[in-house]
Amino acid sequence: MIRAIAVGLGAVLVAGAAAGADGGPAFWRGGGRRSASAGAGRLSPADEGRWPEVVLPHCDGAAAPRVRFKLDEAYRLAVRAIREQASCAALFTPFHLRGEEALAATSYGASGDEGDCLRPAVAFTCVGCSRTVLCPAFLRLQASVGATMLIHEALHFGGLRERPQFPGAMSSSEISALVRRNCRP
Repeated sequence: MIRAIAVGLGAVLVAGAAAGADGGPAFWRGGGRRSASAGAGRLSPADEGRWPEVVLPHCDGAAAPRVRFKLDEAYRLAVRAIREQASCAALFTPFHLRGEEALAATSYGASGDEGDCLRPAVAFTCVGCSRTVLCPAFLRLQASVGATMLIHEALHFGGLRERPQFPGAMSSSEISALVRRNCRP
């Protein structure tokens, strides 16, 4: 049985991204503005070819600095993989969600106890939840493997189910292999 922290989904990005103070999506900071006709999360034609700055994810204030550092490093790679590889971005299409939006809408928390996490899990979330818990094993991952795990968990946020909780769904290792094949962070 997987324990998960349920978080209200009122901020889930469906038709576009949540608006930031400047009127653009919350993850859109400093790299250009989006035009009204450009669509949610897209650059205006004048900004084509430039990516917006990566805004690092929300992480519980109680998270140790090394957890924060490891998360930021993996997050940057995950965003880059989604931005630069169409096959990676396409993983989110069945859920009517952009991968970068799924990452930006997720809040991360760290579990300080191996007992909170099922082995060999390095992170977990529940299907449809915007909260991902990072297990102590996450700290031992290379940044590229951490990025794979963040994308894996973002797919659960989007609605991807996992076996054994959902018979007929892919297993955790099959989902991770799918992410590695399509994203190569």
